[in-house]
Amino acid sequence: MDNKEKLSFLVLHGFGGSPFEVEPVVDVLRENGFKNIVCPTLPGHCEDINAFKKTRFKDWALEAEKNYLELFHKGLRPIVIGLSMGGSIGMYLAQRYPVSALITIASPVYLYKLFPFEGPSKLLPLIGILRFIKPVVKVPKATKEAREIAPFKGYDGFFALSPLYSFIKALKNIRYNLPLISCPILVLHSPHDIVVPVSNAWEIITKVRSEVRKLELYPIMEQITTRHLLTTHKETKDKVKKSILSFIYEINQI
Repeated sequence: MDNKEKLSFLVLHGFGGSPFEVEPVVDVLRENGFKNIVCPTLPGHCEDINAFKKTRFKDWALEAEKNYLELFHKGLRPIVIGLSMGGSIGMYLAQRYPVSALITIASPVYLYKLFPFEGPSKLLPLIGILRFIKPVVKVPKATKEAREIAPFKGYDGFFALSPLYSFIKALKNIRYNLPLISCPILVLHSPHDIVVPVSNAWEIITKVRSEVRKLELYPIMEQITTRHLLTTHKETKDKVKKSILSFIYEINQI
């Protein structure tokens, strides 16, 4: 086997999302001759709100872990690529297993900071209590114009608070254990992301112990979307694909 045949890819979508958001990444890998690609639907996703409400971070992480180990035990070298929470799960895996490389896209190690406050909503610190009062909170759906700019096919119009709380709790350990990551890492983010603060990218790139580490920021000036879905956003999707391919070829000398 040559370098390309030995490589494998675990591509992970985000919280409340679906494989649709990372399909552009899967497609560009296949177009460039990579064959061992797995892109699972995480538990509770692509179903209904009742299924989603029952899942927690441990369910999503275990599913990703299972897929990683299947690739690893075939003698392949898994590279983990994740959008948003998918990248957080990638960090979780890289802290525990010999991941060949890690690529995070708009991924958090925290969703908010308190002093001074930084995050998409000041209600986030209260979710631990609010989840008992109102397990599902309705929020405005993305506009048609926003979906045309950054397509998305996940849950929209609500937040299930217990799953979200489990994610926030899990991020504390992922953040604390960043120094356990030593594989090559590429961090992609937008400084204008209003879902995951860009300070996450700096935290990741400065706290990991990887000898090979790279950070790329993509400015997005439109004021219509959350500027978070870099993999499908019209301004950034091609840049993301190009950056991922360049990084893979560089670290593997293909």
